[in-house]
Amino acid sequence: MSRIRLLPEAVVNKIAAGEVVERPASVVKELVENSLDSGAKSIRVMVRGSGRREIRVEDDGCGMERDDLLLAFERHSTSKLRDFPDLEEISTLGFRGEALPSIAGVSDLLMTSRTADSPAAARLHIFGGTIKDLTEVGAPVGTVVEVKRLFFNTPARRKFLKTDRTEMAHITARVIDHGLANPEVAFYYERDNEVILDLPACSSLKERLGDLWGGETAGSLVQLEASGDGVSVSGFIMPPDLSLTVRKGVSLFINRRPVQDRMLFGAVMEGCGPLLAGRRYATGVIFVEISGRAVDVNIHPAKREVKFSNPPLIRGLVVRAVREALKIASSARIAYPIRASGPVGGVGESGGMDPYLTPPAAESAPVFPHFSQDYSSSPVAEKTESEPLFPSPYRILGQAAKRYLLVESSDGLLIIDQHAAHERIIYERFRRDLLNEKMELQTLLAPINLDLDPRDAALLLEKIPIFREIGIEIEPFGDDSFIITALPAILSGWNREELVLKVIDGLADEGKKPDDPREEIIIRMSCLAAVKARASLAPVELARLVEELFACEDPDHCPHGRPTMIVDSWGELEKRFGRR
Repeated sequence: MSRIRLLPEAVVNKIAAGEVVERPASVVKELVENSLDSGAKSIRVMVRGSGRREIRVEDDGCGMERDDLLLAFERHSTSKLRDFPDLEEISTLGFRGEALPSIAGVSDLLMTSRTADSPAAARLHIFGGTIKDLTEVGAPVGTVVEVKRLFFNTPARRKFLKTDRTEMAHITARVIDHGLANPEVAFYYERDNEVILDLPACSSLKERLGDLWGGETAGSLVQLEASGDGVSVSGFIMPPDLSLTVRKGVSLFINRRPVQDRMLFGAVMEGCGPLLAGRRYATGVIFVEISGRAVDVNIHPAKREVKFSNPPLIRGLVVRAVREALKIASSARIAYPIRASGPVGGVGESGGMDPYLTPPAAESAPVFPHFSQDYSSSPVAEKTESEPLFPSPYRILGQAAKRYLLVESSDGLLIIDQHAAHERIIYERFRRDLLNEKMELQTLLAPINLDLDPRDAALLLEKIPIFREIGIEIEPFGDDSFIITALPAILSGWNREELVLKVIDGLADEGKKPDDPREEIIIRMSCLAAVKARASLAPVELARLVEELFACEDPDHCPHGRPTMIVDSWGELEKRFGRR
């Protein structure tokens, strides 16, 4: 007796439904995608009972003839493919021909559709995969799909659905995804007779974002773009320091198809770099346009995942687009002074015609080790007192609470966090030397001995090559012992041994870490070496700190992503004091 047999059609339909229709949101997604592929300019989604009771999707697309309506529910039937080569140039959202029969197999489905050439619409009723009725009715051009009693004949699938709130959240996310991807289409979304979204057709993505997220939030978004080798990346991203109050997440689209792709999300995070501090999350909408031959959208039954023929190219473009957009946004927040060769300025003095220009200083040598090093375009010793420090107007007022630097500029009052600012300065110098392979080493006359517990020893042994890359030479010296034989010269002036020991001690700390393990160590060392809060700074040290901060590539944030400064504009201050 044969052990292999063909499954009944009803069972096959239910198995296919499990692959394509995981939850009510899957039904909404498939039906909305069909509406978009039909050329609809207006789509209405109405849901009752979290989609279990009823899902209704209406559109004004091209509609279907009576015979096509029947064929649409045959497995592997589609209007979007003709032969095998078409698979390599997919330009539509739905194409597998499995969604409609799969949905019909686990629900009570009613579809009404009419083309512009038809005097009447065709209405098809399918119950649990079985055709019950096909009639002609009056209806406008377009298609209406009503899905009721979802999973009524698959109790196991229904049992594993989540709470109503969770299922509705998934449905809302799917509608928003397609609303973002298609701003030229009007979307109406109703939940249990309550209007959730009523989005008019828009001329731009920025306008659609304003309708969804609010004008203020949309106005804070930064546009991004990059292109190369037939691939273009575009969209908007929220500056990370504003994302604490706006937690929308990142929406990713490939050829306007919503996707969930770890590689793309990782590229966004890499582009943000250390700006995403603490519990901040990247927020934005990113589109990748690519030839259908360079991406496979058919690797997942629900088409949520994609596969690229050249992943490094895509990742690199996304990283570049995000990084450059945030860099421009950061520099646009305030007109930073341009560094020029000149003396270190004094505090609170005026000079010449412009009362904001920082004049020469006659203070004594700086107290902090870092400020005794030269980070400007020419050595301190070569500067003359007749040269102004910066060509743009600003004036250092002093230090407040031994934590903050107060700086007056033409834009307003700047309050600078001295620890965060110094941390950024050290980090960029450290990283610049590393990238330019100019890390200068200083051999220790007396090597530093380290005796660690087995866990820390195993961790350090694994990280030795990384330490070596950033100029810290560590060698095994027995079972769980090591010796440090050389350190970066940039750390001279500090208790370098203590710095390195604290970095090693923190290697096992849990939490978000950069993709590049060297970054983790450099950030830690910069934090430990930076001047602390409650440290009193001499005027010359204040001036040098401000000078070096304004010369940084990203003066707005410390390596952890915290802001280095806040700006109160003169206009805002006048409003607070009732002068406007």
